[in-house]
Amino acid sequence: MNDIGAKQTIPISWAFMRAAPVLEQGLPQDELFTESFISPSLHSRISFAQLGLLYFNIIKKTEDAFVGLGRRSVSISETILMARIMVGCATLECALNAVIRFHQSSPPLRLELRTNGKHAALCVHCDDSFAGANAFIIEEIYLNSLFGALTYFLGRPFPARSVVTRNPANIFLGMKHYSMLAPVRLGAATALQFPAKLLSEVRSGEPADDIWWQIARQWLAHIVAENEPSIQAGASIEHFSTATMCSELSVSPATLRRRMSNAGTSLRDLRKEAFIDISLRRLGDTSRSVCQIASELGYSDVRSYRRFIKNETGFTPDQLRAQTHFSTMQAAEPQVLARIRQLTTYVSL
Repeated sequence: MNDIGAKQTIPISWAFMRAAPVLEQGLPQDELFTESFISPSLHSRISFAQLGLLYFNIIKKTEDAFVGLGRRSVSISETILMARIMVGCATLECALNAVIRFHQSSPPLRLELRTNGKHAALCVHCDDSFAGANAFIIEEIYLNSLFGALTYFLGRPFPARSVVTRNPANIFLGMKHYSMLAPVRLGAATALQFPAKLLSEVRSGEPADDIWWQIARQWLAHIVAENEPSIQAGASIEHFSTATMCSELSVSPATLRRRMSNAGTSLRDLRKEAFIDISLRRLGDTSRSVCQIASELGYSDVRSYRRFIKNETGFTPDQLRAQTHFSTMQAAEPQVLARIRQLTTYVSL
């Protein structure tokens, strides 16, 4: 594995914790880790992509979405069907209600959407009769899958306010969850808490045959982006104003327009190209929010900025940000990502 920065890696102990249930069932550790490109004798840290690959290898070997934690196996096809149902809906509220109805006829999990004024929560409950003491762990696994599907649905990281767990031993209590990107706290029900206004948002992600790869790809890119050191994007748009350019060239606005016309362009086209170029640079800086970038480019309404970027590039700002970080990750770990793609495409069929 190439060195992709300490902040983008995690302790190898996370791999042992993820694999512990199946190792106890007799799955060979050496085989599992080798197929996940993890070498405990050579590395004390692994990448997020390696951890993801380990998870998908465990699912393939156990043929169980809950990696042997329940009293019977549950096909990963049920989780994939959940994602397909979600992306078949127009709004987030419609998607969540459809998934809730799906689980009413598909135990052992039950989902509930709770709203209270400006606040909403998507709760996950696993029957104790199915998993016993492992019920809250299965809830967390499925909540993570839901987060990935919701991120794909919106085309950006699902903006959870907090992750609620029933597990008093959760290692992220009091901290930000590494993949769901929100503070973790202890509560009576496992849940994702989020602003209720999100329920009216429309779908951005499109249905796809390889839906689980598309979700995994975007999810991994967002995790890496969240944990990547900030970069500085020093480009400025001030010099693209008519007044500034006329001053720099010592010409009148009419002369500037004539020269641009002769060159087959216009100040509007030049400014548009500059906005896109600067946007791409600044979207690579994870310390800048999309709202902040929009404001820096002179947009008082971030929705107008999102529409501009989508119309000009075919992607939302968040999708462009994810693609940038995925390309970086792919250059560093082509074998790991190629294997994840094989596994996720295999289980999606």
